Amino acid sequence: MATSEEIFAQLEILVHAFPGKEKSKETFAIYIEYLADIHPELLRRAVNNLIENSTWFPRVAEIRAEAVRIVGFHNVSTWQPPVDVLRAQYYHLEQQFFHERILDPDSWLSLAEQFANRDRPHSAEGARRRLAIFQQIQEEEAKKGVGKVYLPHKNYP
Repeated sequence: MATSEEIFAQLEILVHAFPGKEKSKETFAIYIEYLADIHPELLRRAVNNLIENSTWFPRVAEIRAEAVRIVGFHNVSTWQPPVDVLRAQYYHLEQQFFHERILDPDSWLSLAEQFANRDRPHSAEGARRRLAIFQQIQEEEAKKGVGKVYLPHKNYP
């Protein structure tokens, strides 16, 4: 489900959306532990809804309750995004590479796994192939000294 990096990215958004008292590393660790079973797309949707509808920084229970409200059932850990959401994520990762030269192999592999879990083996293989092509392009550019190799921002506790 959601990695600590994905959860932390959403927590950063919340911190900026609800400025005020700083959160400790221990607080972030608790949020990361208790939100890890939620799919990253569902977590993103819950956070966006809470930003639009809340006055205060949400507690873990409020984020989980919003996820339950979105999917309509309590076991949010079983939720899978619709295939069109996965395709949109594929497009987003492509655009990140083409326009910003950001390549996040973990996101590509996670996407491939999600396609496979949704019984889309050809899409899963396509995501893995695209990652391999982008990695090859980055290696060739690094050898030629053309362009810069950018890695995803990972600044979390």
